[in-house]
Amino acid sequence: MVAAAGFNARHPESYFVSRSLLDPPMQLVMSIFLWVEREQQALRDQIIANSRAEDDAAVLFQQTPNTPIWKYQPFSSSEFRNFLAHSTSIIQQAEESARQSLSNLPANIANSFKGSMVTAHTRQLEHQQIIEASTSHFSMQLSYLGGAVNSLATLKKTTDAHGKEQLNTDIVIASAVRYHEASKLGL
Repeated sequence: MVAAAGFNARHPESYFVSRSLLDPPMQLVMSIFLWVEREQQALRDQIIANSRAEDDAAVLFQQTPNTPIWKYQPFSSSEFRNFLAHSTSIIQQAEESARQSLSNLPANIANSFKGSMVTAHTRQLEHQQIIEASTSHFSMQLSYLGGAVNSLATLKKTTDAHGKEQLNTDIVIASAVRYHEASKLGL
């Protein structure tokens, strides 16, 4: 094949096709065979449907073991018969478990509701505490910010040694330091 393409067959490394350097966008590649994804999904859906059909067949076999269809493939295979034996025991265990659960239903329902109510009430109390702590924290931060704003509002202009007007920043710096320290303490 390499020789038919005009390259030295004894040296396959000489084979080079410049289009192999192209790297088309993945979206374009995916758009070429759109039907593949649909068919793969249809196959997965069919496999799921077939497994449900086999489950149904196992139940139907238990109810009507003399029906003629059970003589044909795949129902006559040893694999289906093994699946049938296994499913019969699983179905019997599940039905027995459900029967026992239903016999204790009133007590179970009351306990479930009690547990749910206690859990919900506990979560409400925890949430309320978190909200109260956050509100307190934000109130403290707001009061410190209010103090800083008031300090800014009362700044006085002073004159330096060269006769230029300056704002007295000592008050602002003190307020900012106080706010920063309060923030570190979680206030």
